[in-house]
Amino acid sequence: MSDSMLAILIGTIVVVFGTGIWAVSENEERLSRWFREHHLRDLVRHKS
Repeated sequence: MSDSMLAILIGTIVVVFGTGIWAVSENEERLSRWFREHHLRDLVRHKS
């Protein structure tokens, strides 16, 4: 892999992670509420 390809890859990863973190922080309360409602119920159901 050449240096330019590596730089592009790293840049892409940084942008994707940055956007993801921003989106999560913007919607954290809504996401955490949704996550609790849906996934905890599913996890409890799977365990029992």
